[in-house]
Amino acid sequence: MASYVSYDSVCGREAWRSAWCFIQYLQDRPGQDLTKGQSRPIFNQDKSCIEAQVVLNDLRLAPSEKARFYRVVLAPHTDLTDPTAYARYVLQPLTDKKTLWFSIAHAHSENQHVHTVVPAGDDGNLPFTFTKNLAHVLRTRSDYFLEFISTGNTCMTFGQAVACGAIK
Repeated sequence: MASYVSYDSVCGREAWRSAWCFIQYLQDRPGQDLTKGQSRPIFNQDKSCIEAQVVLNDLRLAPSEKARFYRVVLAPHTDLTDPTAYARYVLQPLTDKKTLWFSIAHAHSENQHVHTVVPAGDDGNLPFTFTKNLAHVLRTRSDYFLEFISTGNTCMTFGQAVACGAIK
């Protein structure tokens, strides 16, 4: 089954506040994967559990009229044993561009999916634009990841395959 990647954006002086509310909502949204009294962890390309205050501080760095934040959904249409590794692989093109992103994985429906907030900055900051072409690249990477894990590859994990160069 093919992956699903969607995105939208919020912009303006208060866009950071909308992005922050979205992250808070995702952390505590009801679902079978939410442990009572705990929030889902926020992760990015480098860290697996980021303090919410750190994310808030990073989001607040873009308070201009031109500030934009993209909200991206990565839905593999299957259960994943490691949604963090999945998101990091799929979002690698953003990391390669030195683009900051924050993700939360959850399963409130039949399958897990990952929500990501990407601060795009403004003209004086990070000139990043999420395009249909980038969505296609992410969907292709997602499908490639799913193809790899569906083959029952037991000689190495997907992360090990990427680290040793077996998968680009």
